[in-house]
Amino acid sequence: MIWWLRCVLAVIVTQLLVFLAILFIDDPMKSEELNLWFKLPLATVVLWFIFGPMWVLLFNRSPRETKDSSQNR
Repeated sequence: MIWWLRCVLAVIVTQLLVFLAILFIDDPMKSEELNLWFKLPLATVVLWFIFGPMWVLLFNRSPRETKDSSQNR
């Protein structure tokens, strides 16, 4: 869970820095490429969610012992 929060925090910081850079440049022609950087961190956090917490929840389940299998030993 802590890795998920770190990823979200990193995306927030990245978005804030890009926004401040666009404000600092204050020229739409020069900051056009920076506007594309708003999409990259959002895509990163979506992929991190799919292959991070969701992946662990769906595929990393430990096998549970049933009463029948524990009595056969």
